[in-house]
Amino acid sequence: MPLIDLESDAVWKSGLAKAVGVSNFNTTHLKEIAEAGLPLPSVNQCSFAPVLHGLDKAGCTPGATETCRELLDFCTANGIVYNGYSPYGGAGKSGTLLSNPMLVAIGQRHNVSAAQVDLNWQWQLGIPTNPEATNPTYQSENLNFFGFTLNETEIGLINQTHGLTYF
Repeated sequence: MPLIDLESDAVWKSGLAKAVGVSNFNTTHLKEIAEAGLPLPSVNQCSFAPVLHGLDKAGCTPGATETCRELLDFCTANGIVYNGYSPYGGAGKSGTLLSNPMLVAIGQRHNVSAAQVDLNWQWQLGIPTNPEATNPTYQSENLNFFGFTLNETEIGLINQTHGLTYF
């Protein structure tokens, strides 16, 4: 099955769509699009959460051997927005991620929640994200993560911390 539906490509070429987006594409998939002479997507939406992935752990997309950093760098170099979904780890994983002692400790130093540390970390990496919450308190936290800046040490700790199996 082709990675890009030819009807979608026709819609884009006709001008009816301003941009094309994909989800969970690794660099191999993105290179195949370019090699086929098709436009690269504007957005590649991939699951992305600290501790679960880390920047230097392979497996940023299902079955991929590249690290999240490699995929993020490829997307950036090619003008593709890397959009992180499930910033708290996805269904059944948020409790584990948001109670992570390192994220909690960093949050305490900044007087914010572990969720806000997570979102701020992704923002400082240049990754827009799609947090989900039905609780009004959590919704407010999801909108208010800009009032502090993680320092290089904190970012480095989060970048290199991983170890939970996700895919």
